[in-house]
Amino acid sequence: MLLVVQLSCKKNEDPAPPKTPAPLLTYKNYNPTSGSDDWIFISDEDGNIIDTKSFESGEVITLTSAKTLDIQKINVTLLNYTNSSSQESWYFTSYLSIPINQSWEPGKNAALFKPIFSGGAATANFLNYPPGPTSEKVIFSENENGMVLLTSSVSSTNPSASIFLRSNPSKLYFITNKNNSPVYADLPSVAVGSSFTIDYNTLKTPDNVITYTLPGSSNSGTIYGVRNTISGAYPHFIPGLLNSYVYLVPSNIMKLGYNNGFDTYKTSITTYITGGPTKGYFKIGTPPTSIPFLSNTVTVIDDSYKNFSFSSTGNYNMRSTSWFNFASLTTGATTSWITYSPSDGKQKIIALPAEIKNKYPSLNLDVMKYQSTTLTVFLDGFTYTDYVNGLMDVSAASKAVSTEYQTIQLSK
Repeated sequence: MLLVVQLSCKKNEDPAPPKTPAPLLTYKNYNPTSGSDDWIFISDEDGNIIDTKSFESGEVITLTSAKTLDIQKINVTLLNYTNSSSQESWYFTSYLSIPINQSWEPGKNAALFKPIFSGGAATANFLNYPPGPTSEKVIFSENENGMVLLTSSVSSTNPSASIFLRSNPSKLYFITNKNNSPVYADLPSVAVGSSFTIDYNTLKTPDNVITYTLPGSSNSGTIYGVRNTISGAYPHFIPGLLNSYVYLVPSNIMKLGYNNGFDTYKTSITTYITGGPTKGYFKIGTPPTSIPFLSNTVTVIDDSYKNFSFSSTGNYNMRSTSWFNFASLTTGATTSWITYSPSDGKQKIIALPAEIKNKYPSLNLDVMKYQSTTLTVFLDGFTYTDYVNGLMDVSAASKAVSTEYQTIQLSK
């Protein structure tokens, strides 16, 4: 019997080429980085560091994972470090629950405002201002950069102020209050080197005045007029406002004025509840006749930056939480960390990347103290994703800003 033996020889095969790590985030910063160290690192939602890179302005950074990860979202942290006059400062900013495979290009579409320094000094003289404690007297200038604050809190016992005009001539607005109501003066053309007078007796009442009854014991508010274009620039907020941080009796009654003739208006109101939270309301559009503040109750369970947690009644779209190093007052170092998150975002920081710890051995995060948590409810369909995409100039960004939102802030 013939025995047939079949031998099989395996063909030598070339080894498989190494896999290129898939990008989890591409980052190109258009903002200036001279004079600072700038870093970006990503982690999974459980706080495990995935990748870390330093970067310069204009440099394209790709953050990847050396191994395959079954994740759809990451947490992204930016670090800005400066050392000025031997005072070190570390500023961390984190954005939680970011979808993978995005491309961030912060600063790419930022408006290019050219500082205007073609002006010079002028002197404001206040006439017939009543005696008494210092009242807020504010002068604004309207120019290519929008609204610029020139001077504030001019004392009635010193009824003149030297101001620097950003252009020659400048259009100025003077804003104050009279008998607990907003009043103003507009000066359409003030020349460099001139001396002009603002007469308290001839101040004008704005076209519209709204009275707000607020729940807090300390309140502030503004209504700004908006011009859609100023010499081709994009929207600016100009003081069609006519009072800011007004002195009112009683303190929970606020009167804000605005003039007709602007394209739209920006209303911003803040009220502080004694022993409780600070509540805010913001709107671009027709100024509201009443303010719908949030009624959420916020309780912090763990205020550490490593494993922050809290509870809240009511829904919200975005939260921000901050920590700060108060020891900077004695050590000469400053450390802060701010996180932004959707309502379901998980904040868990296990440790800093080794590259950053090795670069800055004096960095100590444990000295940071919890500062505040702010919850935001967008009333116009805006989302946390819209907020981040607009901030980072993501190509998928569909909305630049929210036109109406509420906030509630709990501070330590």
